[in-house]
Amino acid sequence: MVQIANCWSGSPNVYVGTKPPCATVFSQNLPKAYYFLNKNQSSTSLGKRYYDVDAFRAEAGCYTKLQENGSSWAYDRRGKDHYWVKISSDRKDVVITSVTC
Repeated sequence: MVQIANCWSGSPNVYVGTKPPCATVFSQNLPKAYYFLNKNQSSTSLGKRYYDVDAFRAEAGCYTKLQENGSSWAYDRRGKDHYWVKISSDRKDVVITSVTC
């Protein structure tokens, strides 16, 4: 499972914590929210509020691998808190390839 947010406000491009400051509710159907994706699920399947995802969360205690624009990345959050990463216009397609906890 991967958490995503349909909002982001200001700088910086990362945030450590349970949810980004802009997210006021855990919801699939509301603005200023965060929600989850199951394995093999795309954000576009969540409906109109997640057509444009603004951030994803690297889970606390886990090692998250992803691909974006032909490059591979990883976020090692073992022994650390959740880590939200802003998806900017140059990071259009982010694919989480694995989460190992």
